[in-house]
Amino acid sequence: MRFFRIRDVEKFSGLSRASIYRLMREGKFPRPVRLGERAVAWTIDDLEIWAKNNETAESEIRVMVSRSPVNYRDEQAAKELETELRSAQREGLEPVLFIIDTLARNYGGGDENSNSDMGRFITVLDQFNARFNCATLIVHHSGHAESNRGRGASALKGALDAEFMCIKDRENIVVSCTKMKDAEEPEDVSLSLKTVEFGFSSEGKAISSAILVRNEDAVIRQKFTSANARDLRTFHEAAAEHNGVMKIGDVIVEKRVSLENWREIYNRRATQDNPDAKRKAFERARKSLVERGFLEVRDDIYTLKLHGAGQTGHEPDN
Repeated sequence: MRFFRIRDVEKFSGLSRASIYRLMREGKFPRPVRLGERAVAWTIDDLEIWAKNNETAESEIRVMVSRSPVNYRDEQAAKELETELRSAQREGLEPVLFIIDTLARNYGGGDENSNSDMGRFITVLDQFNARFNCATLIVHHSGHAESNRGRGASALKGALDAEFMCIKDRENIVVSCTKMKDAEEPEDVSLSLKTVEFGFSSEGKAISSAILVRNEDAVIRQKFTSANARDLRTFHEAAAEHNGVMKIGDVIVEKRVSLENWREIYNRRATQDNPDAKRKAFERARKSLVERGFLEVRDDIYTLKLHGAGQTGHEPDN
């Protein structure tokens, strides 16, 4: 990563210091990143890559980057960050989206499995969103034992408006929605890495990096997504509760449940806040499992297709 101090920027751009700061206030010149308590510098590598691929001038990119983590659970640290952001506002940089990358780096040594610690973290983020009328995006890791969910306390997912999971699928990176609070869950999106060259080194070698681009032609394999697994667990639970499990000896040969009985269990487990959102989420879940071939339906009775998705004779994982 290359950093330019103000004197280097003056030479690089041919502008005076006063002109640089004036253009910054007008949103026509990139802003520096903070390197320390009293040190800032400009970075051009990431800006050049993004700008080159999107045919966008660097002066149109308005991003403020912190090179050190912020302990969002510490009220004093949060106040210091707010002071920095108020200063940025006075210079014309209006916060729109906070990106916390990653939760673990900005958690200040707290216990990710503690709902109490997670609650303090969430409270601070809610306060920032309210004060600056913006949103927060949290980058988080999945669990080691449960790779289909974010690790740690359940309070985090409960507080989210939306959650997306990124999974490597062959050459693609598939982004799947695992929670959408008050809207329909979008379809999965397939992305791939694209190499972008943006210059040459002093030795004459090409300098390149990679960006993510949408892969419109990718075929996403019909497999259990994390959302399918979550929804199918409610089907298994409904079948067990309403005597819909058929066995020969100890081997499960069929599971079936009525629409109403399944909906009852689904709504009991759903994280949406209102009945209409739960109704829409259930309709999406039901439709997806049938269209992907995991369930069959006849006269509002849903039956598990035991020959599909590796389900033959096995109870679901809890």
